[in-house]
Order: sequence, then C-alpha cells, then structure tokens
Amino acid sequence: MKIGIFGGSFNPIHNAHVYMANKISLDFELDKCLIIPTKVSPFKVSDNNSIPDNYRLEMIKLAIRDHSLLELCDFEIKTNEISFTYLTINHLKKIYEGAKFYLFIGTDQALMFDRWKNWDYILDNVVILIARRPDLKSEFEIVEIDKFFASKCEYHFVDAPIININSSIVRENIKNNHCISDMVDPKVEEFILKHNLYK
Repeated sequence: MKIGIFGGSFNPIHNAHVYMANKISLDFELDKCLIIPTKVSPFKVSDNNSIPDNYRLEMIKLAIRDHSLLELCDFEIKTNEISFTYLTINHLKKIYEGAKFYLFIGTDQALMFDRWKNWDYILDNVVILIARRPDLKSEFEIVEIDKFFASKCEYHFVDAPIININSSIVRENIKNNHCISDMVDPKVEEFILKHNLYK
C-alpha cells in the first residue's frame, strides 16, 4: 500500500490544498492521501489565528467529501500537544504495516528540513515529495534541496501551478469582507460564514 502524508494547519483548508493532495495521489499512484491537521505546529507555537479544532476538522471533511483518494486523519489533533512528524509516522507505521509512505512538503519546508525534530528518522521511513512552484526564486534553492536530500533518501519534486491562495490570504479576505468563493469549497465557505470565523 502507498500512502501520502499531507500535514498542515489547514486554517482553513483551501482549493490549493485539495488540488495538490489529488495531484500527488494520482502522480504517484497512491492508494490514499491522509490529510493531517496539526494540533500545534513546532514552527507556529504562538499562532494567534487558531480556531476550535473541531471546526478545522469539519471544514476538511467538507472540502474532501467528493475526493475518494483523500482521507482525514485526526491523530495529531487528538495528541493535544506539539505535532512532530516523526511521531505521526511512527503511529501510521503501526496502523499500516508494510505500507510505503510519501511525505508531501513545500519548498520552504525542504530548505529547513534539518530543523525538523528527528529528521533522520523521517527520511529513513518515507519518500519525500517537494512542491516545486513555477515561480521558484532561483535554481539555488533547487541545488540546496538536492544537496541535502540526495544522499539521504528517495525524493521527488512535484510541479505545482501558481495558485495565489494560502490560508493567510483566505483569512485576510474574510476579515476585510472580501469574496473567498474562488479560494475554498462552497461548503467550506458556507461553514465559515455560518460560524462567523476569522472575523
């Protein structure tokens, strides 16, 4: 079995998240891709934009409801502590014995991967998938990423389209009463408005 791991705060989940999760699932013929919201990211301990965890979970369910390869995993939410990827991988290995795991990360995360807790354990247990944007600033970033991962693990770049959406932009638009219809699933937008989130 081949399983994708796509972690993040998903605060909120948006169309680019769903697009890339589907893309890696199809490109690498994954049996499923787990969408794993963090409880507390090690790099966002002082995040002031948090909302109740059950709201984030519900929005993920709404966003992926029609995508058969995508599945919500709430392991990190339930741990109720800082979310370290190596612990999540260890947990998943026990559930999906013998599976091959594919961890999807962004270019910015790849460039600082040596700051991840127990990064060597992670690389010993997953294939790394790195989003490569068409607007990547320079070949220097690619060279640096290659230099770090090349001798340590199997890794692949995944071409990502320029989609000018991130959760911060979605939250900012909501705060300023701007439209988010082209950024999130209609059901997610409906949920946000119903619960008056990010105001």
